[in-house]
Amino acid sequence: MPDIAKLLSPPKRDRAHTNGAGTQPDDPTAMVRVTSPVRTRRRPIVLGIGILLVVILILGSVALVNGLRQTQDILVLARDVPQGQMFTSDDFTSATVNTDAGLNVISASDLAAIVGRAASTNLASGTVLNPNTITDAVIPGKGLTMVGITVGADKLPATPLLIGDDIRIIDTPRDQDNSPVQAPISSNAQVVRVQPLPEIGQTTVDVLVPEAEANWIAARAATHRVALVLDTRVR
Repeated sequence: MPDIAKLLSPPKRDRAHTNGAGTQPDDPTAMVRVTSPVRTRRRPIVLGIGILLVVILILGSVALVNGLRQTQDILVLARDVPQGQMFTSDDFTSATVNTDAGLNVISASDLAAIVGRAASTNLASGTVLNPNTITDAVIPGKGLTMVGITVGADKLPATPLLIGDDIRIIDTPRDQDNSPVQAPISSNAQVVRVQPLPEIGQTTVDVLVPEAEANWIAARAATHRVALVLDTRVR
């Protein structure tokens, strides 16, 4: 009589048959499909743009370095030069600067062309010379006369006069005369040079005055009958 329990139980699968080649595994999720990675091709135009950018950066860096290395010798004042004074070769020294500094300068090679020209304003030692500090104006100019006035300390302000100062020349009475009743005669002038004379305790001041007033100023100056007063320095 057949065994009823064996008839009701599911048949056993052959392990060799189920795991062999060309068969499906018991668990469908165990199957893994192996695929090769997808290879992407770079577009030639993108590669070309990248190379071009690199080249541009390299060339820019080279140009920047070369620009920083380019220098120029320029003229610098070795001492103070007052307004109107003519330049000499001893007035200058040279300095080396970067040509890309954006300075309005004069090359040291142009020294010969600067000597003999005049300072357009008061220039201090160490000033970098530029075209605006040079003038070809002749002193005295048309309609002006230069007069030298020698006066004592009692007829000068305590503040030293400077080249370019605007002053007034005041007619003063003789030492023995009384003070004038009317307002004294005066004339406007500009200081061109100041020369102290310590051996006699006086100072000679060269001034530019209107040509028409030069006569009375020179006559009063010869008899020490003038005083010099300083007007505003505000420009």
